[in-house]
Amino acid sequence: LNNYLVKDYVVVFDFYADWCGPCKILGPRVEELVNKYDNVLLRKVNIVNWGSAVAKQYKIQFVPNVRVYDKQGPMIGEPTPDYNQIAEYVGKARK
Repeated sequence: LNNYLVKDYVVVFDFYADWCGPCKILGPRVEELVNKYDNVLLRKVNIVNWGSAVAKQYKIQFVPNVRVYDKQGPMIGEPTPDYNQIAEYVGKARK
């Protein structure tokens, strides 16, 4: 993920799957949240199957799986599918 972090930006990674119903609901809400801010970027990663290199590398065990990284690079909190938690993490990361 470090290759996709951008200095001085909060980066939100949305690990999702095309076949995932909850992902289709959460995805647009996360996009709307990210679009409110100039210094927040969204990276969407489609988990095609659990055996994929990405799923293994980042230990993705559920989708939606959203991770928020602050401007210095550390992840805020834990991976979550909860919109309110994501919004809280983004708020913390922007400070």
